[in-house]
Amino acid sequence: MSTTTRYTGVAIALHWVIAAMLIGMVFYAWHMEDLKHALFAGEDVSIGEVQFAYNAHKTTGLLVLFLSLARLAWRLTHPGPGLPDGMTRWEQLAATGTHWAFYAIMIGMPLGGLIAASAAEPPTLLFNNPDLVLPKLPVPQTEGFQSISASLH
Repeated sequence: MSTTTRYTGVAIALHWVIAAMLIGMVFYAWHMEDLKHALFAGEDVSIGEVQFAYNAHKTTGLLVLFLSLARLAWRLTHPGPGLPDGMTRWEQLAATGTHWAFYAIMIGMPLGGLIAASAAEPPTLLFNNPDLVLPKLPVPQTEGFQSISASLH
């Protein structure tokens, strides 16, 4: 049991930065999907706008991944405060399970996006810079695999 009474400043900062980025990513993902649908519907949207949106989303996702890995490393080396006294065993398990499930989501979602991006044909331009092309992971380069991995992401 930890004797720490509060999280460190680094842990708190990482918590709020990652939380804000994840919330922003959800809304931005909806926006980029709307752009893609507008492009396919023949509306006044260019392929460049859609590519910019997708590359920005992917770049931000990688930043979330790196920050989440840093947060996990910090958490493993700097224990947080213990659970409040008086919690039942099931409440302790639920709190601990939820805590670690969020780490799985914070790391798993960007990894899923990286897999989906690696299966897609267009390159990922980090920070929309054509000189910073993200290398693809060794995954199947098929439309079926890309579609499934994108849906899971």
